[in-house]
Formats: sequence, C-alpha cells, structure tokens
Amino acid sequence: MSNLYKIGSCSSTIQAGPQTVKKRLILNSFEEAEAIERGVDIINKNIDSSVCLPIHIAFTKAAQENEALLILEYEQIRISPWICYSWITSQQLYELGLLILEQQYVLQSNNLTFVDARPSNYSLFGPHLLVDLGSIKPLTKQNFYSFQADFSNHFITPLLLEKKLNIPVNQYFKGNLESCNIDTLRIASTLMSRSFFISNIAKSLSYMVSHKISNSSPQFIEYLLSRQSNSGLISINAANKMTKKLGKLLAFTKPKLAFSSSWNQYSNFHDDTYSHRKLNLINSFLSSLDHPLAIDLGSNTGTANISNIIGFVDKDIVVCNELRRKLSMNQAVICTNIAQDLLDVANGNNESCLNLSGHANTAIATSLLHHIIIDAGLPAECFYSSLSRLFETVLLEFITADDIMIKFLKHKKNENFVWSWNQHLQICAKTFSVSSPTELSPTRFAVVLSRIN
Repeated sequence: MSNLYKIGSCSSTIQAGPQTVKKRLILNSFEEAEAIERGVDIINKNIDSSVCLPIHIAFTKAAQENEALLILEYEQIRISPWICYSWITSQQLYELGLLILEQQYVLQSNNLTFVDARPSNYSLFGPHLLVDLGSIKPLTKQNFYSFQADFSNHFITPLLLEKKLNIPVNQYFKGNLESCNIDTLRIASTLMSRSFFISNIAKSLSYMVSHKISNSSPQFIEYLLSRQSNSGLISINAANKMTKKLGKLLAFTKPKLAFSSSWNQYSNFHDDTYSHRKLNLINSFLSSLDHPLAIDLGSNTGTANISNIIGFVDKDIVVCNELRRKLSMNQAVICTNIAQDLLDVANGNNESCLNLSGHANTAIATSLLHHIIIDAGLPAECFYSSLSRLFETVLLEFITADDIMIKFLKHKKNENFVWSWNQHLQICAKTFSVSSPTELSPTRFAVVLSRIN
C-alpha cells in the first residue's frame, strides 16, 4: 500500500491499496473511540447512504516514548474516481453543506458532533459519503466551535464570494483561500442580512483576539491554556440553535438559478442542422468505442442527455450549476479553467481534473479549440501535447478561418497569427494519428485523434 497525505489531523496516517484504504488515528480517550463507533452507526441508521462504512475497525493500546496511546485503525473500500474538492461546482458544495448539517443535527441529538466540516472529508463522485470517520467527536464546546468555524470557512464563505463577487468556489479552494480567514464583513451587501451581520462581527472579533494572543508572551498563552476546560460541555439545545443559524447562512448563499449566461444559451447561436449533426456525431463516436466513458471539455449544455459522458468540464459558473442540477451524481461536473489545467498538465502535473485523474481516457472537444488557443492564448503545441498525455482518443472539432467566430476572436485579440488546419495538423501529428474527417457545416468539421503510443 502507498501512503496518502491530506491536511487534517496531524496524528493520522493513510495507506491506499488498489481496492481499500486503511487509516490510523491516535485518540485521546476511549470516550473518543466510542463517539466514532456510535456516530457512524447513528448516521448510517438515520441518513441512508451517507457514510462510507468501515470494512474493519479496531482500537488498540500502544506505548511510544513512555506515553500510553489509544490507536484507532479502520479500513474502507477505495472509492474511484476520487474527485478533488477543488474541482466541484457551487451547486454541489451547497448540496454537500445541506447533508453535513443534516448529519450534524443527528449527531448533536446524541451528544456527538463533527470537529471539522470540509468537502475533503467526503466522496464527491456518486453519493456524498463521509469517509473521514475521525472527524466525529463527543459534543463539547471546543469540538462544536471547531465545527462551526470550519463550516463557515469551507462552505458559507466560498459560496458567498461566488454569489456576490463571481469568484468560483473551485478557485477559492484551488488558491487555498479557506486558510486565509477572509473577513466577509467587508462585503457590503451582507449588511442587509441581520444573521450575516451578527455572524461576521463575531468572526472578525475572533480573528482579532486570536491574532493578539498568538503575538503575546508565552507566559500569557500558558495562563490561558491552564484556564481552558477542554471538556466544557454545550447543551444539545444550544448546539441545535447555533447549527440552525448555520443553516440560515447556508440558505442565504444558495447559488442562483440563472436563466442565461454567456454560454448556456450557446446552442441557440447555431442553426439546427449544425447542432443535430454534431450531436449525432458525438453519439456515433461514443458508440464506436469499446469503453465509451468520456469527458466533455467545454461542454455547455448540449450533451447533457448523453449517459456515456462521465464528466462535464466548463468554466462558466451558470452552465456548471445548471448541469449539476440536471445530471446524475455518477456524472462529474467540474467548473475550471481548461486552458490553465492543460498548461498544468504540460508542466508535469499528472493529477488532472480533465480526465478524473486517469479514470476517463476519451475526450470530446467541440466548440473549444479556438477559445483555448485564440482567446486564452494557450500555444497549439501545448494544447495537443497535453491532450495526448490525458486521453487516448479525442473527438476534435476544428473551425476554419472563414468562420464568423474565428473572425470575431481574431478582431478581439488584435494579433496577427495564422489559423489553418494544415498548421494544426503538423503540430497534432506529433502525438496523434488523425482520422474520420466529418463535415458539420461549411466552416466546421470534426476529426478523431488517436494517441500514438
């Protein structure tokens, strides 16, 4: 088994095999061990299919450097593909937040709580399952307040920033902004919400006090620790009231159901003949493959009804949230900048959301090439070499220089460059063989790229 690493408990280790994952966690007491066992059972009984049950779980005593330790070890089925939380849409983050609060209510009613609330603790492909069982603790003030702060940083703040400032949640997590203690009090529109105003004042005061303490003398910190009661209790009623407030804040940040954006009406831009030809070609292409699980790059919404597509990737927030509402949870919807991700692949990053970390080896790239190369400015060499690292087969649409969209993008970019299929073919042929040219319109055609091994 190989080791996996994640930010979380400093006392835990994870080992992953091809079929299972084993986790080891050092606990403080048998009370914590009993909390985990009871919590898993309670969630499983009350909220069906929301926790990844352990195949095996055991608690053992050990000694290390003259200290008695209580060790929790458990093994779970490895979930594949594993979707990184920095790949998801705000709609999925919102739905996961609702599930976590539902689980938290169930735990609180049994004097238990989560100690943290992070999307990384859950599987995000298929049903949302809690996989980090060590996050269940006895209900104390310290544990509950830790959950409350974590829920705010990982759910309420990123959803609010996307809703009010149009910052996609995936960029929030990709930039590790959850660690920045963003002061949302500065977002003026939140002053309209009494709940947000009160919550943000408390949050700002907490940050200020924490900063003062961390910069004070060691003697003062030692005094505070000596006065702190780690086992301070909080009543179920008080915890329920505060969790209810979190629910209200989450509801305030619910992603908007917009009726239009730059691209979710894109199918109306073209005539029906072109759209039908392209859709028929995609279906024919997928049916010709032995393993027709594909990723649609720059998907818009036209291919939402094709079940063989396992992942839909786009950078438009509205498009991605609309797809997330329409599709099965066994189909990933990823909101990301495709040009930047292709550049990351070219620079050696092998764990890419564009192929679900290797789970899908086929791509559909229609109405994409010109935006990535002309609009985003990614060199053609980088585009094709990155595709070849990610996928064995690609259905690629090429738009000729006579197309109105190419003319518009060239005018918009105001750069002098050559745009021709002969030029692209020379670059593409270094990594792919090209076959099956199919005309879609007088200025658009598609080809099949097969990786040269």
